[in-house]
Amino acid sequence: MKSNTFKSVALFFITGLGSGLVSVGLIVSSLFPALGWVGIGAVLLPALVLSTIIAVRLSWLSLKLSVPRCISAGLLVVAAYPISVLVMLESASLYGSLYAVLLPLRWHERLNAGDGPDANEGIIIGLFVAAIVAAILISIALQVLTQKWNNRVTLLMMVGAVVTIPLSDFIASIIGERNWHLVLFPVGEAFFSALSGYWLVRARTGVGQHTTKL
Repeated sequence: MKSNTFKSVALFFITGLGSGLVSVGLIVSSLFPALGWVGIGAVLLPALVLSTIIAVRLSWLSLKLSVPRCISAGLLVVAAYPISVLVMLESASLYGSLYAVLLPLRWHERLNAGDGPDANEGIIIGLFVAAIVAAILISIALQVLTQKWNNRVTLLMMVGAVVTIPLSDFIASIIGERNWHLVLFPVGEAFFSALSGYWLVRARTGVGQHTTKL
């Protein structure tokens, strides 16, 4: 069982990394730049489907699926990224106002010092919020697919989604990539894909899960 878990997670990680690299190619391409930003879920979905098919054929996974659940889960995966982008933009736009309300003294101190919160600061905060939203939506998609909720993997997705942001920035500084967000996509998609594979493996054992009827 442990061997199959490792193999499945590794398979999903590799295909997720590949889909992330494809996403980067779409972003830097003059043909589909917008698709790379808001259509990343549409790129990740085929990688997840391919990994699932391979893992099932190799008997690493044993799943009982239905067409309606597969379609619903797929739509959620595709929708997760544009929804996250909208959350990021909305969070960034509200950042200054919330900062002034929640930390009024600090807000006035920064204004008096000429160091008020700027747009980039709001975008970074929004990116963290969007990462958590994406993790929750991917978890919901997996719950729809397997009819089981996994608290452990959901928590790992949320924590990991946040960690991938500074991790991607660190990797970008090491390899000399100025646009660190180009590193974020392959790192983030590899992470989400690997944990999705882990969720599917655990769906058979029922560890840390609650069964639901859809």
